[in-house]
Amino acid sequence: MLPTKPIAPATATDAPVATEPPATTEVATPVTEPLPAPLTGEFVALDYQVSGAVTIAPARDGSAVVTFDPFSSESGPDLEVYLSANPVDGGYESFDDDIVDLGQLQSLDGSQQYVVPAGTDLSRYRTIVIWCNSA
Repeated sequence: MLPTKPIAPATATDAPVATEPPATTEVATPVTEPLPAPLTGEFVALDYQVSGAVTIAPARDGSAVVTFDPFSSESGPDLEVYLSANPVDGGYESFDDDIVDLGQLQSLDGSQQYVVPAGTDLSRYRTIVIWCNSA
C-alpha cells in the first residue's frame, strides 16, 4: 500500500549544517634545513707551544661544539679558550678585544670539547685562541 500523505523534502532547518571542513589525518612533515658545514683549522703557536686541530660544528639548537683533536699545549697560568673576531693574521694584541669566552682550557693535551652559546655569529667569530689571562 502506498502512503497517502506526501513526504516533504528536507529543508535547511531539518538537516544538520556542516560549518567546518572534515578532519584530515594528514600530518605535515617538518622540513629540516641542512646544518652549515663544520669549520676546521690548525693551531698556530705564538707565545706558547700549541699544536693540534680544531673543528667548530654548528648544532640544530643554534649553538655549536668546538672540538680540539688532537691537541697539545705548553703549560701556562690561567689558560682560557676564546672565540675571537680577530683573524689569525690580524695582530696579536687584538685577540682578546672582541671575544666569546668558552671557559678554562680543560687539559694540556688530548681531545676536548667546548660549547659555543646559541646565537653566536660564527661568520664573525672564526678564530680559536688559547689565552693566558695572567700574562
